[in-house]
Amino acid sequence: MRKYMKWITISLVIIIIAGILFFAKEQIIYKEQVKNPEVTKSMEQIEEENKLDLDKVKIDKSIIKSAEDIYDLIHQMANTLIVAEDNLIIGEIPINDQSINEAMFIVKDNKLISKEEKEVFLNVLNDWKHKDYSNGVQAHNYTWKLLKGNMGRAKELRPEFKK
Repeated sequence: MRKYMKWITISLVIIIIAGILFFAKEQIIYKEQVKNPEVTKSMEQIEEENKLDLDKVKIDKSIIKSAEDIYDLIHQMANTLIVAEDNLIIGEIPINDQSINEAMFIVKDNKLISKEEKEVFLNVLNDWKHKDYSNGVQAHNYTWKLLKGNMGRAKELRPEFKK
């Protein structure tokens, strides 16, 4: 009987290790497949183009307490554009001039995120402001990666946002 217990224990350990390795591999592949949205303009260019709109924004920046708050803001906006692999969408913020201007205002002078992240987010928001949603899948997966999400990856744009 002890002989069988030994082999059962060894078999269970092997199965558990194989499962862990499988899921770790899937996570690594997912992270590697996520491409950053394209940056075509500098932060300064976008700020200058949108200066009049940004000067009108009246929002308390203190509501943003962490980088994750900013990532989640962009993520929830991107959620309105995408179809998720598993149809799992967590939170949506409508994309309109007001939400875009507020998001730009929050992103542009924020010290919680890197310069690279600011450039990516401002370019994404600027494209959305001009009704170009083609970067929606990349924007979603980029922010979802920053939020360490593992379910709900965007696979395509919703039909109404495809060109």
